[in-house]
Amino acid sequence: MIEHSLLKNIAHNSESPVRLIVFPFAGGSANSFLNWQKDLKNISIVSVDIPRIDGKTYKSMTLLATEVTAEIEKLPQKTNIFFGHSMGAILAYEVASIFFSKNLPLPVRIIVSGSAAPTHLRKKSLHKSSDGELREYLFRLGGIPQEVLDNNELMAIFLPFIRNDLEIIETYQYETRPQLPIDLNIFWGTLEDNIFSALPWKDLFSKRASISKFNGNHFFIINQYNSVLKEIQHLTSFYIKSDLSPKT
Repeated sequence: MIEHSLLKNIAHNSESPVRLIVFPFAGGSANSFLNWQKDLKNISIVSVDIPRIDGKTYKSMTLLATEVTAEIEKLPQKTNIFFGHSMGAILAYEVASIFFSKNLPLPVRIIVSGSAAPTHLRKKSLHKSSDGELREYLFRLGGIPQEVLDNNELMAIFLPFIRNDLEIIETYQYETRPQLPIDLNIFWGTLEDNIFSALPWKDLFSKRASISKFNGNHFFIINQYNSVLKEIQHLTSFYIKSDLSPKT
């Protein structure tokens, strides 16, 4: 079995005090965010990159979060900001919770995007669906070009990845824990099902919380790319100017 790092550098900026750590959506990878390197200025960007081929398979959110935490601990010290979309939002929260429990330097901000709060996730079993049912679900969700959905060879490769990630999130169980002393931003699409399932994120954090709405469905981070990155750039700019990197 080939060793696979759970983190991948997207934009390395040794001069920047700020690092954005990206947690992808189900079926996503670091490659899903490669364009961010040219449009987010003056920050380093690292993405979680779950192994897909010839690598370790994860079925547990707890195990994945534990091992991602261990990899982040090895990174050079910077001011960290977490961004997670959909499944990635839950993973980002779990990693931050481990940091808190271990008394490690916390991210200064978490951006949770396109996800209900861990306390309000709807129980689903999509990972047990047939390939046809899964394709129909992905079509309704948006974010995947129709030509990809219609390509049987590509879908034969992609569907096992999405099915595995769906199992991770659908078997996840939230455990009550202290509020995290971290600033929170909630990103939500105007065509998403129910914004009220996202609002309880605020109950899990003890510092400032705000919500930003973007036109579009679940994959507004693609359809409203410029607006989303403009907001992320704004949220990171304060830390770039003030350099709040943890001091040793």
